[in-house]
Amino acid sequence: MIWMDLRMPGMDGEEAVRRIREVESGGRTPIIALTAGVMSEGKPSSHSEVFDGWVYKPFREAEIFEMLEKHLGVQFIYQPSVRSGVEVEEGSEKTALRSSDLSLLSADWLNEFYRALRKGHSGQLLGLIDRIHPGHEELAGTLAGLVRIHRFDKLLAVTEGALKEDSNG
Repeated sequence: MIWMDLRMPGMDGEEAVRRIREVESGGRTPIIALTAGVMSEGKPSSHSEVFDGWVYKPFREAEIFEMLEKHLGVQFIYQPSVRSGVEVEEGSEKTALRSSDLSLLSADWLNEFYRALRKGHSGQLLGLIDRIHPGHEELAGTLAGLVRIHRFDKLLAVTEGALKEDSNG
């Protein structure tokens, strides 16, 4: 299965997929278009027959798993989480991150971090994390770990909660 971004330098995703389709032999490789653009009336263009599916950015985790299940025939077994908050694997130990943990950070920092999260700018996010006070290395490490594995959905949820808590009290 191939995840194909539509906007790429040099050649767009649709042209890349057309070329792949021309040389395919054997079966048809499932190719899913990833796009931040909104298609007319929410529908892909008339030239989209080369794709087997579409996922619009920002996408939800569930959409990715749905595409994998549909096009590869795999089945995922989900286990409900017992703990609330966000957990990050650090070696063999897990650390939970909650909105209240971000109360150590200024409202200005939280707002800037939130804006960078919404844009998906990993470099900017890591730069902001580097500005966290040296006494909060564990928090900074947890945040950086989530950025590095692109868990922006989890970071957004925790940051939104922290901003709400900050505005309420």
